[in-house]
Amino acid sequence: MGDNGEDIPVQEFIDRTEWNIINLQYKDDYRHSKVDAYTQEIKYSVDTVAIEVRGIDNGMYFRYDFIKKGKSWILISLTDWST
Repeated sequence: MGDNGEDIPVQEFIDRTEWNIINLQYKDDYRHSKVDAYTQEIKYSVDTVAIEVRGIDNGMYFRYDFIKKGKSWILISLTDWST
């Protein structure tokens, strides 16, 4: 955190051997799960996609931002506002 309590963005590059695959498929019944219920919204643009995940009464709230390069989607940021 900065001097005024604000979050400071962190840029981190990781080696390919440290990459993880995350399944971002969403089923509507996740919203009714007894543990870690959440909703997911996908915001599309021409060459960008944002996936927002919001917990239901559990403090989860984060966003994945992707940009399209060629035929691949590259994660450019992950913002976590969870409490």
